[in-house]
Amino acid sequence: MGRKTGTRDLRNTIAIVGDGYVEKYYFEDMRDHEDTTGDWYQILPRLPEKSGNFDKAINKAISLLNREIDKVFAIVDMDKVLSDGKENEFLEKQKEIAQLNKKKDGKICLCYCNPCFEYWLLLHFKFIKNHFKKCQKIENKLVKQINNYKKSQKYHSKVNLYKKLYPKLKTAITNSEKSEESYIKQSNDYHPISTIHKIFYDLRIGTNY
Repeated sequence: MGRKTGTRDLRNTIAIVGDGYVEKYYFEDMRDHEDTTGDWYQILPRLPEKSGNFDKAINKAISLLNREIDKVFAIVDMDKVLSDGKENEFLEKQKEIAQLNKKKDGKICLCYCNPCFEYWLLLHFKFIKNHFKKCQKIENKLVKQINNYKKSQKYHSKVNLYKKLYPKLKTAITNSEKSEESYIKQSNDYHPISTIHKIFYDLRIGTNY
């Protein structure tokens, strides 16, 4: 069971929107692992119909702002954005979110991984800043860290990866912050980055706030 953060007067509702099934199963596992029963967060992972479609994921997140949801996190894998040459479209979505946050009091948070969400999983074991153009290279490294790891819906639906990696969560959060700092200094599209730590700071999971 995850860590409680103290008594709250209101129950907050969080929506987490991903553009792939790995994120979906990971955050469903997080929802089930953490205490969401009384005075804390209800987490609602949602998944677009087609994975790897960042604009649909972000548009879905934006649409949720008009519902009774306190905070929406949109997660994007950058490998697909870069390979499809949609960097400008992604930048425009970032600007749109920034404008919405001025009106909505920062209720939407865009989190992204380069090249993919699996980089966040790898950060549970070590900080790495090699340049990756394809997610496959990250997956190859994960296999060395997680026995029998496979990127398949069958694997992720059966293996509670959040629970399995939970003892290393603080390491992942620290390494994720380091990756963001390193990315800002490099100014290279293929430099790896994860901003998933923002979700855990906001939900006060595995952090010292």
